Amino acid sequence: MSYVSSIAVGGGVLLGILAVLIGLADGFSQRSAWNRIAAERKALDEREQALDERSESLADEARELWSWEGQLIAAAEHGGCAACELRRRRGERPTDD
Repeated sequence: MSYVSSIAVGGGVLLGILAVLIGLADGFSQRSAWNRIAAERKALDEREQALDERSESLADEARELWSWEGQLIAAAEHGGCAACELRRRRGERPTDD
């Protein structure tokens, strides 16, 4: 084998090794990117679940407040509470008019 052919073979081997190393580096970077994407999706799912739970809690609180508001409106429309009506009759409190 001549000197030139041995250099050509050595260069080919080096190019092959370089191609393998570049492929491995690319594979590792893709795997790392997919792992980061998976971790971010998991974190987003956890945050979304926490927000869903919080919104359900807020909806329950809003329904309870609407119920109380309805009770207060009903009491006001029917002349208020019994104690207030008794005080009004006794003259202890001025009328609402």
